[in-house]
Amino acid sequence: MKRRFRIVLMRKTGQMVGTVEAADAQAAEKVAAIQFELDEFQRRRLLLQELRSGALNGVTHHAHRGHAALK
Repeated sequence: MKRRFRIVLMRKTGQMVGTVEAADAQAAEKVAAIQFELDEFQRRRLLLQELRSGALNGVTHHAHRGHAALK
């Protein structure tokens, strides 16, 4: 089942890049890198937020950090 993720590039303040659909956070990072033409430096600064329909708050995944780390 595909899920929707909001893609944010962390800088001084977060910059929303767009949204992607993928099976999980790791796949969402790969799709975002291709779709938005992100280089390796930008990929390390991604924040992925899972968007859930009908929910006020999604689940946030930090690229390359914490238990939801992406490799």
